[in-house]
Amino acid sequence: MSFSNKVLVVVFLLVSSSASALDSLDSRVRLLVHGGVSLTDDVTLIGHIIPAGNLLGEVSPLSYIELNYSLVEQFKPSLTLAWAFGPDELILSTQFTGGIGPTWYWTTFEWQPQSGGVYWFARYNVALTDSFGVGAEEESFGTFADVSGISHGGGPNIYVRFGKGVQIDLSVHYRTLVESTGLEFVLRYHIFL
Repeated sequence: MSFSNKVLVVVFLLVSSSASALDSLDSRVRLLVHGGVSLTDDVTLIGHIIPAGNLLGEVSPLSYIELNYSLVEQFKPSLTLAWAFGPDELILSTQFTGGIGPTWYWTTFEWQPQSGGVYWFARYNVALTDSFGVGAEEESFGTFADVSGISHGGGPNIYVRFGKGVQIDLSVHYRTLVESTGLEFVLRYHIFL
């Protein structure tokens, strides 16, 4: 069995067993489809489609249009407009990405003006090979109207790339959600067009 197939088996076992292993927090599975076009040497227009925040729950699509400016390889700011189709609401977002050598980072902050919803995500990874890496991440969501109700979660992650078109991320978050705290498994399946 090849290395990538072994990783897929481990990912499948972790995600499928997490629902029975954790009583307090559910696992999440997310599909992300990305595509972009270079407008100039430094400016890229990127689109993202996410069918649901969690495919194990209800389908509630999100679509993003991102304008990315590459100041230098280590720092690439982006401004993003998005639409959440579930609550029919505009999302304003800013993102910063970059990296040096085998390391890279990604941070994003989103705000929904209509509901006051907020979301932020920070991730740091080290590529161990061209197709495998490890790192850590933090993800929070909620509303500024109820700061004590904002859910925070973070922990280690791994990713496996299959060529240039597919990437699978597996993260284990120690998450605080309302009044419960526990482990949460997050599986992200990326398709790059």
